[in-house]
Amino acid sequence: MSTGSPPAAEPHFWVRSAAIWHVVFVLTLGGAIIREALSRDRLHWAALAVLVAIVCWYGATGARAAHRERCVQGAIYLAGGAPLLLAAIALDGNLTFLLFAAISHIFVFVQRALWACVSVVGLHVAIFTVLLARDPGLRHDFGGLAFALGISLGFSLLFGIWISGIIAQSAQRAGLIDELERTRAALAAERHDAGVLAERTRLAAEIHDTLAQGFTSILMLARAAGTTVGRDPVAAAEQLRLIERTATENLSEARSLVAALAPAALDGASLPEALRRLAARHTEETGVPVEVTVDGDPAVCPDTDVVLLRAAQEALANVRKHAGAAAVRVRLAYSDGVALTVTDDGRGFDPAAAGGGFGLPGLRRRAQDSGGNVTVDSAPGAGTTIRVVLP
Repeated sequence: MSTGSPPAAEPHFWVRSAAIWHVVFVLTLGGAIIREALSRDRLHWAALAVLVAIVCWYGATGARAAHRERCVQGAIYLAGGAPLLLAAIALDGNLTFLLFAAISHIFVFVQRALWACVSVVGLHVAIFTVLLARDPGLRHDFGGLAFALGISLGFSLLFGIWISGIIAQSAQRAGLIDELERTRAALAAERHDAGVLAERTRLAAEIHDTLAQGFTSILMLARAAGTTVGRDPVAAAEQLRLIERTATENLSEARSLVAALAPAALDGASLPEALRRLAARHTEETGVPVEVTVDGDPAVCPDTDVVLLRAAQEALANVRKHAGAAAVRVRLAYSDGVALTVTDDGRGFDPAAAGGGFGLPGLRRRAQDSGGNVTVDSAPGAGTTIRVVLP
């Protein structure tokens, strides 16, 4: 049985938040470009050209990789972007604030946390080396420079590891949810198969207890009539009359069984309308009037409607076969849930002593599968009331 194609995997958090990283990049690089454009440093035009190259490189590689969650494209972007960043800092040491965008991009494009941390450490070491090479005077303040970059490195690693841990936990939970969905789908399929098997078992028992027994009687009567037709025409005529009566009863049983199996058309019709059609058909076939009343505002729920319609069919089939009723009342009431009540004025029975049937147990199982319950109120000579309540 096909359960439909599995839902597409939800995009990675970094992919869904790509717009945020675009904004961070634009603000950071935009600020750097404005600074260099206003700078009077002799190398500011070279630094400005490198910044423009970073923007172009990001637009050509990094921006697309952020939307597609492809580590290869991200690695290409980082491989080209890191040297450009180092070149910009080498031309203007005040551009170290570009680390803010660079570190976030590392954790965006390097999917494994370990490699992302190694890349962050390597980038800080490279920037430290570039700054010392650019300005030999910083060697006199080696400790201060190391401390500043160490603070940046520590914060970057802690923040990146924290974010990576959250993402890993989210991915694990997503896997558990996916496994739960598959388990639920498997259980639903098993439940459906079990319901089909139970319904087939019930139908087999119904056919055995009605049609098969009737055909057996007809066969026995026909054989008896064949042996007496020559010797005793009167007895043979009586046996033929019994055959006709048994066949008529069997035909009635077959129609009852078909009536219980064939649901009134719910397509394009509400449950109250379907119940009224079912009642009209019962009255037409049996001559027993069936009154249908509806209390409350009907709520459309296909699963619940099918269960209640089947319950009404089963109840009316029991009235047809056993009750000998002169009138039947069907009441459908909507409140917090929905309740179906079928009452007849027939001969009734003792529910505690009833046994051997398949209709009421099957009806109870169907209601319980939908979270509801079935109650039967009856006594010999006092009619029968069957009530089905569903949430």
